[in-house]
Amino acid sequence: MENLILGDCLEKLKELKTGSVDAVVTDPPAGISFMNKGWDKDKGGRDAWIAWLSSILKECHRVLKKDGKV
Repeated sequence: MENLILGDCLEKLKELKTGSVDAVVTDPPAGISFMNKGWDKDKGGRDAWIAWLSSILKECHRVLKKDGKV
């Protein structure tokens, strides 16, 4: 069964049970304000962007099943 979840990925990931996801496919925003879209705004510099992305990837790892695919 496939599910599409709409929302802020970090908030939505925190709602998922540990080890409940078969695969994670992501294309995170680069923080370059592509086409002036708010979702791709600057996160406060390189270090802040890395910290932000790390928090998301940590949650992805938490929800991914042991034999899950990335």
